[in-house]
Amino acid sequence: MQNVDNKQIGGGNKLSRNRVDIIASVGRTQLQSNIENDEWSYNELLKKKKIDRKLVTVNGTVHKNLDLRFVDDRVSVLIETKQNYDTCLEAAKQQLQCYVEFEKVLTRHNRIIAILANTNDNRIMVWRGDVCEENFLKEETELQNKQWKKFRITEIFTMCNGFYNTKPIETDDGDIPFVGASAVNNGITSWHKIEDIESAPKAGNADKKLGKNQSLSQKLFDGNCICVTNNGSVGYAQYQEFKFTCSHDVNPLYPNPAMGWTMNKYNALFLCGVIEQERFRWAYGRKWRPSRMKESVISLPVDSAGKPDWQFMEDYIKGVMDEEKIRLAQLDI
Repeated sequence: MQNVDNKQIGGGNKLSRNRVDIIASVGRTQLQSNIENDEWSYNELLKKKKIDRKLVTVNGTVHKNLDLRFVDDRVSVLIETKQNYDTCLEAAKQQLQCYVEFEKVLTRHNRIIAILANTNDNRIMVWRGDVCEENFLKEETELQNKQWKKFRITEIFTMCNGFYNTKPIETDDGDIPFVGASAVNNGITSWHKIEDIESAPKAGNADKKLGKNQSLSQKLFDGNCICVTNNGSVGYAQYQEFKFTCSHDVNPLYPNPAMGWTMNKYNALFLCGVIEQERFRWAYGRKWRPSRMKESVISLPVDSAGKPDWQFMEDYIKGVMDEEKIRLAQLDI
């Protein structure tokens, strides 16, 4: 589990205190939730185990729903979030202690780390075990921030050139997307049949004469990649899940085998966001052509060895998606 040891919970760098960042910082794979909003209901589990919840009270009060609970290898991290715990500190500490008591009943041998986390600033308060003065870790004031490192795009990706073709005939029943220099509809501008793609020749020269047709293998690109626009709407990065064809205004990016990573839609969406941070550098009059793209640099979160932290990227996007699902559910649409 990331940052589960009390010596690793703190950090000098600042980290935004929203739930997505907290989950990504500690580790989504260890997050335990059994009710909505990623929360944990002790009441539900105590019912299943037939434990009398009245046995677990703090000053006669029973709190049942913990904001965030992480469990891994005999360690439990309990996090209760407040907008500003200074306004209700004693009550918040009592509430957190109630969860500690529940955790003792459920996981008798686990080491417990109890945390109050503010959402309107970066502060946290941490206790090792019971929420009391002797267990308070004064030096732990912020959850550890994620370290980032700069990488050249070609260190992370194998970059391909799009195909300089005439656009194939568009049909209503085509099943292969054409990806162009567009900022909308995930870059897809039309759909085509494979036979129309196969028959479309290479684009013409200055005399407007059509070029010699090329093999289908040069026109089709495998899915599970990121397409970056180098012309038109410059600097947009879009994940393409399935096979496609594209113009030369797009550069498909695939994992660099030397980096030893596998692309999926979650880490790809994280990378799309990172790549688009470079968009301000480019415009129609200053195109992000392949020669420039190869020399471009992006910043990625890294692990303790200084290598890209693919699991962090994946967990972060999953957290964002979960938060969005909850928001949409609350809108009742």
